Amino acid sequence: MNSGRPRRVLAVTGSSGGHIFPAVSVIERLCAGVRVTEAVLVLPEKTALPSAEKKCAGLRSAALPYPPPALRRVLGGYAVLLYLPAVFLKSFFLLVYFRPDVVAGFGSVYSVPMILLARLLGIRTIIHEQNVIPGKANLFLSYLCDRIAVSFDGTIGRLGRAGVKAVLTGNPLRSGLRKVERTEAAAFLGMDAGKFTVLVTGGSQGSSRINDCFVRAVNLLEARDKLQIIHLTGSRDYRAVKEAYAGCGADVRVFEFLASMEYAYSAADLVISRAGAMTVSEIIYYGIPAVIIPYPFAGKHQDANAGVLKRSGLAEVIADAEVSPEALRGILEKALSGRGRSEVVSDAGKDAAGLLAEEIISLTCR
Repeated sequence: MNSGRPRRVLAVTGSSGGHIFPAVSVIERLCAGVRVTEAVLVLPEKTALPSAEKKCAGLRSAALPYPPPALRRVLGGYAVLLYLPAVFLKSFFLLVYFRPDVVAGFGSVYSVPMILLARLLGIRTIIHEQNVIPGKANLFLSYLCDRIAVSFDGTIGRLGRAGVKAVLTGNPLRSGLRKVERTEAAAFLGMDAGKFTVLVTGGSQGSSRINDCFVRAVNLLEARDKLQIIHLTGSRDYRAVKEAYAGCGADVRVFEFLASMEYAYSAADLVISRAGAMTVSEIIYYGIPAVIIPYPFAGKHQDANAGVLKRSGLAEVIADAEVSPEALRGILEKALSGRGRSEVVSDAGKDAAGLLAEEIISLTCR
């Protein structure tokens, strides 16, 4: 057993919140009670950590080379491939310097060099898949790592022979997320706890299509004075959305990004969103009825994620091509006529961060 010597864990992620939030939650759990001596979050250079995640006890971070915005605009995803040799070199340096007992990968191409090198150096490895359909990086690494943690039961059958190494942990929710009394949530947001409230979000980056269609839908709605809206726009559309709501008659709170999402979810009667793995897990956790509009350019990942909500009875799923202001107005009219918060009991309330932390700890015991 590895009971006496120091335990070190290195967690590597991509640049999106869907990768970062689960990793930070697990690191926080590992550091609580000194389950590990040291943990480091490794992520692409200049990736911004939300303020709540910066406060995570014991959080240290290291950066991997990342192409500048101008190069990404020209080459798209291929820009990262040009930087892979530098990523391999920096990953090797971090492994030799930090000497981790376990390397945990949370998806994206950035986890590939670190997990591959860790395997060659004899370091134990685990990966976590947030989506129902495994990403290309995790699918490749599934045959190399020691263990695979998955968020949804339907993922295991998609891993082929590597599925024997899989364990269902769930998707660790962002640090500090909790259920709040509706009156407390409404007070935090300066809203009326008795009024029907819609939460609109396009994920961490926002969705221009959802933003535009929803604002226009509200302006078409006759009973918009009966509506409260919490709208998370992303940085790109914040100013335009805020101006578009001016004088519309609905009570609206517009945010680029909201760190204290527990208040938004706890106040909401309906969520309109994309189907990123983190958003889906949070909707299940809070048991809120939802209208899900999967992002159509994510390789069917969001369609599969949305299917989880649809089968649970929590969500109506609309294809991106079918979204229009008129369609969303009809949904709002239906919601205002009496649809309320679901009483579905969620299995996402299980301690996914704790379960994944235990899997990591078990790999440090040889």
